[in-house]
Amino acid sequence: PLTYLKTLITTNTNINSQIIFILDCCESNGLNLPYKYNIVDNVWRLNKSSYDFCKQYILCISSSHIKENSSASKSGSLFTRTFFKYLSINKYITIN
Repeated sequence: PLTYLKTLITTNTNINSQIIFILDCCESNGLNLPYKYNIVDNVWRLNKSSYDFCKQYILCISSSHIKENSSASKSGSLFTRTFFKYLSINKYITIN
């Protein structure tokens, strides 16, 4: 599972590290991070299901959630195409 990947990285990196995961896969669980961003309300909320605090600063951007599928076609993933198009237009992204 993806939580294994998070554990592997967090146990082998400095506690002051800033880590970004970009997941374009089906049934992503968001790595069991403690907070989720609500795009509609523009707020961070405590993940009320299961979560795991870690010392590193982790941002996870995912194309799907638990029991959801990621959308793809013959020309590739909609998420990846849209994400890289956004990055090409917005050269500088600040994460506070």
